Amino acid sequence: MDDEKEAMRYLRRYHDAADNIESLTAEKERIEGTIYSLTANMSDTGGSGGSSSGDKIGDGVARLCDIVDQINAEIVMYQKSREEVRRVINRVKDKNITLGQCLHYRYIDGKSAFAVANDMGFSTRQERRVHRQALEIAARYM
Repeated sequence: MDDEKEAMRYLRRYHDAADNIESLTAEKERIEGTIYSLTANMSDTGGSGGSSSGDKIGDGVARLCDIVDQINAEIVMYQKSREEVRRVINRVKDKNITLGQCLHYRYIDGKSAFAVANDMGFSTRQERRVHRQALEIAARYM
């Protein structure tokens, strides 16, 4: 059971990294919007936004650079996770196509157990059993 949980955590890294990228990208867009509104306010007032506006823009640009660096690091981690997760899933597929397909649907496509059961023509109980068997095999290849 511990191996199954470890396999699940391992395989979830793929979507966790994608979620982190999405969150950081949303934060980047929020910061960009703030910077744009500050610069628009400065131009509306003839550039006399005061040192406070300039400080806010400088701080915003610094934060934006930090976020971009975080996004780039997360992309590298995402790519590495994707390759590793796909390698494990493909090894499971080589052993048993049904088990590998179950893992692919769950961890690459991000489908729920119910959706996987539906796609594979299984009951949810069968899907849980197949998923558990697939995780047992995946744990051997991690």
